[in-house]
Amino acid sequence: VLQKYHIPQISYASTSAALSDKVVYPFFSRTLPSDALQAQGQVAIVKHYNWTTVATFSSTDGYGTAGIDEFHILAESAGIQIVAQARFAKNQRDFSAQLTSVKQSKAYIFVMFCSSSDAVTLLEQAFFMGMTGSGFVWIGSDSTSKPETWESMSVAVSEEDRMGIMKGFLGMLPTVSNSSESQAFFSHWVQQEPSLVDGACSGELDSTGRAIWQRSDVDGERSQGDYDQCAGIEAFEVEQLDAYVPFAYDAMYLAALALHKLIEVEGGGQVHEESGQVEVDGEALLAAVREVHLMGATGHCHLNERGDRVQGVQYRVVNHRGETGVGLTNVGYWEVNKGFFLCDSIEEIGCEEVVWSTADNSIPPSFVEEMVCHAGEGLLKEEGEASEGRCVTCPVGTFSPGGDTLEQAEGCLTCQPGTFAPAPGRAECISCDVRGTQFYQALAGQGDCLECPLNSERRVPSLGQAREECVCKEGYHQPQGLGNGAECKACPKGGVCSGFSSGSNMTFNNSPAIPLSGYWGNPSFPTTFYECRSGGFCQGGFTCAKGWHGRMCVEVNVGYGNINGFLWECPNGYQSVAAVVCTVGISVGVLLIFFFVNGVLCEFESIDVFLKNLRVLAVVSLFPLRWESNLDVIRLVFQFAMFDVDIAQPNCIMPWSYFQSFRLQLILPTFMALVYLMPVGWRAVAMKRSHRVKFESASTGLTWSFILLDQKSEVAPKFNKAISNIISIAQVFYPTILLMLMASFKCSESSDGKSYLDIDPTFECQSEEHLLLQVVSGVLLPLVLLSPVAALGLLLRSLRRNSLFHPALLQRFGVLYKRYRIHYLWWEPLYVLKVSLLVTFQVFLAERPLVQAFLALLLNSLALAGHFHAAPFARSRSNRLEALMILLSSVFIASGNLFHDQTFGEKNQELLSLGLILLLILGMIQTLNIAFHNIHDDLARAASSSLVTKRSKQIVDKLDPPGNIEGIRSKRLRDAILAAKTHRPLPSQMGMEELSDTAHLVKASKKVAQECSISETEAVPEASHVEPITGKQNSASGPFSSLLSTEEDIPSASECSSPVNRHWSALKAKPISEEQPSSPAFSLQQVVATAQSEVVAFSALVATESANTLQGGDLKTWLRSVGEELSIQDLDLVLSVDEWIAPWVADDSHTSMYARTATADFWRNVEKALPDLMEWLSDADQSQVDHLREVFEALRLSGAHSTKGDMPRANYLSLIVEEDRSSVMYWLCHAQEIERRSFFKLMHKILKAKGMDCKKSKFKGSKSLKAISFELKVLKAMKSFVVDEFNNQVRPSVDLRV
Repeated sequence: VLQKYHIPQISYASTSAALSDKVVYPFFSRTLPSDALQAQGQVAIVKHYNWTTVATFSSTDGYGTAGIDEFHILAESAGIQIVAQARFAKNQRDFSAQLTSVKQSKAYIFVMFCSSSDAVTLLEQAFFMGMTGSGFVWIGSDSTSKPETWESMSVAVSEEDRMGIMKGFLGMLPTVSNSSESQAFFSHWVQQEPSLVDGACSGELDSTGRAIWQRSDVDGERSQGDYDQCAGIEAFEVEQLDAYVPFAYDAMYLAALALHKLIEVEGGGQVHEESGQVEVDGEALLAAVREVHLMGATGHCHLNERGDRVQGVQYRVVNHRGETGVGLTNVGYWEVNKGFFLCDSIEEIGCEEVVWSTADNSIPPSFVEEMVCHAGEGLLKEEGEASEGRCVTCPVGTFSPGGDTLEQAEGCLTCQPGTFAPAPGRAECISCDVRGTQFYQALAGQGDCLECPLNSERRVPSLGQAREECVCKEGYHQPQGLGNGAECKACPKGGVCSGFSSGSNMTFNNSPAIPLSGYWGNPSFPTTFYECRSGGFCQGGFTCAKGWHGRMCVEVNVGYGNINGFLWECPNGYQSVAAVVCTVGISVGVLLIFFFVNGVLCEFESIDVFLKNLRVLAVVSLFPLRWESNLDVIRLVFQFAMFDVDIAQPNCIMPWSYFQSFRLQLILPTFMALVYLMPVGWRAVAMKRSHRVKFESASTGLTWSFILLDQKSEVAPKFNKAISNIISIAQVFYPTILLMLMASFKCSESSDGKSYLDIDPTFECQSEEHLLLQVVSGVLLPLVLLSPVAALGLLLRSLRRNSLFHPALLQRFGVLYKRYRIHYLWWEPLYVLKVSLLVTFQVFLAERPLVQAFLALLLNSLALAGHFHAAPFARSRSNRLEALMILLSSVFIASGNLFHDQTFGEKNQELLSLGLILLLILGMIQTLNIAFHNIHDDLARAASSSLVTKRSKQIVDKLDPPGNIEGIRSKRLRDAILAAKTHRPLPSQMGMEELSDTAHLVKASKKVAQECSISETEAVPEASHVEPITGKQNSASGPFSSLLSTEEDIPSASECSSPVNRHWSALKAKPISEEQPSSPAFSLQQVVATAQSEVVAFSALVATESANTLQGGDLKTWLRSVGEELSIQDLDLVLSVDEWIAPWVADDSHTSMYARTATADFWRNVEKALPDLMEWLSDADQSQVDHLREVFEALRLSGAHSTKGDMPRANYLSLIVEEDRSSVMYWLCHAQEIERRSFFKLMHKILKAKGMDCKKSKFKGSKSLKAISFELKVLKAMKSFVVDEFNNQVRPSVDLRV
């Protein structure tokens, strides 16, 4: 390209003689000497030592061909005979043909012109053919005179042989003259300031303000300020200076002087006015370059007409001394026009005498007068020959050391076992050790060694003469027990393989694989090791921890008890009395704990939520993630939440197996269910028998459906409670039973050819017991898996039919949904589905623990996202509790990944485990704190109700005059006062036995008539006077329809509120067909229902709904602050409010937290959008409330928006529990003014007792209707609303069909 545009080129590194051809390269010049001059130096060395015959080796590329051709020309003119020429392609790998040809020439002096990489292979193969060492001299060009030539030889050549090959080597390297200019250049070089100091690049700038050394400014590779790459070096030392640097310096200097001469001195070139640049002629510049004489860093520099340097050309002659770590040393110089001179003729530091390859360091001759057999040649005498014989090259597998005379020469000798001769002409055999310890040779006369079987090698000092010397490498073992010399396998996972063991007489044998700590293996089949479920039991080396034995070290030794992996010695030994007592005590204690937790603690919502999430953590803790031992106690706590029967095994009194655990795990929940059902059944049977005795015919007794299912039966609540407890038991045992059922189908094959259950590695699969487990699991597993799906379907169906909030259903099945908000009553089956998936991961992905952890973390993330989106619990604290537990389990799972990652480090894992324990403890403390507040509220509600009862009795007893009911609005309080005056029992105090005959029936009817001001004939109707029913009928249907009783109207203020009267009215209105004649049994059942209703509603003066609706702690605070000073008016206030709000907040109310009516949804949105509405209602008069209702009637879903604006903080609303706020608001907007005023009077008293700010709301009575309407129009998400309901002045009735 440069030639085409006549641009001169000056090189500082190209030495090929071919570049001197000016026909091909007319514009090429160089400051470095041509290889032609190097060839002159080589000829000078040969002449200096009077060598008359030489052989040459050269590559066929431009460098080798041009250089060796120049040597041949000069050698011939100098009278040197070239007895052999060997040429080869660049990067050739086999030189046997060239070496054999040259060897036959009997030459001892070799000149080579090739690259360093070719010289490595050539010298290595010459060594194997006996062409190196004593008597031989190799003279190399500058490319071969580098450390890479001997450092890059293969491992087949030992370090000692390398030094033998290179000993006596002579080479030439271009150098610079020791002129004053050269010394000045090097002096200036070392005086420069380092450009890279302490890793930071120098900020030195040039005249234009650009950084000199920073690569960001030099070549744009880095952004400004990024100094991690620098164009300079840390220290300027001569030893670090590249050999080409001075020549590059002179090349630049030469070009600058040529331009100066052409432009400034001779006035050549054309200046462009616009750019200021000077254009010069290429040929003129080339002529100026070749006319310049420069005293530069390399000495006198002047180029001839071919562009080659003819002045100041000097080469160092270097010699390899055959000593490790010494390398090449200077032994002389060759300079153009001065010739070759050795160090003994000059005084220079670091210049040494030549070291030759001969034993006495004498100069090797180029030939010997008497013919001898060289090394690698054997004497061959043919039979009948008159001559002394002839020398022949020894074939592969043989060798010959040679001899000085024919008489001393021997024939070719055979290489012995353990050695080989890879090529003809070997002077000696090579030990198989040279090839490596994985090679051996059992036969003599071989050209190569054999490789040991896969993954095996010989151990030093074995001789490599037999295959049996090959033993397994470290990290491998021989599993088939075939002994030495067999193929070895990689050490199984979890094992350690030393590979071999030392025997007698320095022999070695294969060693078996041994399991590491935390792994178990069968000593008879050490091919596979299994990670123990609890790593501490398996201590490695086929041993178990104290107290354990068997497969996977999971069987407990006789004399030890087991509590979920923690062993304890049986007191007084196995099956002793003390051991029996201790074991039974522990078992009974665990059972009692379960009954306490399930029957008492789980009644509290927060405890139940907490334990449910502990079961999730328990399943996750079963993942085989190599949990840190510090977490064993924490994991044990998690396992207690699952109530696995294996928590406390009775090993001290009987052998225990998985089959027994399986049976007991299924029997235990059945037993617990019977514990809850048996008292109920006993009571039900007793009730039925007692009533059969009182009548002539059994048909006149109570029916089972009435006793167990009808809410008016005293047994029904107990039966409902038992069903609820059984559902709780199923929830607790669900993960454990599902795990055992699934695990029955998961077996793994062992190294002994048998299969064992993954969940219990001692339980053999395909045995009779295992087949029985699979049959049972096959039957139960679909039922268990479909149970949450069925429950979800029933819930959704009942939810659509609006039948879930019936009191009977709430008592029986409310544990599944009553804690959730109305739109998320189906949330519990989703939790069960989550547990099912985690158990599935645990059983069927046990071989992939990281996949288990990933899927569990993904599932947890989805659960957390869904929880934050839905906030399904009715209580905000429960939502916070659930979110916190999900977060804790996510952290626990994520930490498990790090425990499983062995690259994380044992120390880091220990620190992580301690941090995780601390985090779990803090999380549990916060969780229990939330749970405590919820439990405190629940207990406070009960305490408030009891406190009302206590104060009521005190006030009624102290009334003066007694029986005064003037001004009393509470029906229950009036009843209590009248009962105290007449000293007669309340209707609620009449037991079942008192109502079991006709006399008591009449007595009850009289009391009903007296209390409700009706005639006795109306109270006890004759069958012939029964009128058709006019009340509403229950239209609900679905899975629970058979459990629902006839729906009752909510009474108005003018009606008798006694449940006895309401039931009596229903009895009076119920038709009796002609086919069903009137009988005492009919009247008895209705009377029993009446009495039971009385017991439920008026068993005591208890403010049930007030205590449940108001924040229990706040009501209790007020009652305690009043103490003994509680007045009859305050008591009437509490009980009246309780009676008024009961129909609206009761569970079966159409505005309760369980209602899915448009009315309920509307008021939930009102409560959320306008939390200060209650403040306004506390001051509004009846007309304003009526106007407010009109505004609500006019609002529609379209155009409704929500904002709180600047409304004041709600104080009254904070006194109402979250789940009943919308119901109370709805009631307040429909209540009579006296009812509303009384309610807020009570609220005001409670606020005052709490010491809260009782300032009046901004919503004064004087506030205009227009302002109220504007604020109410911003309500959010209004549902379609039935206007007629708001115009109804009578309280709306409960309608399950809504």
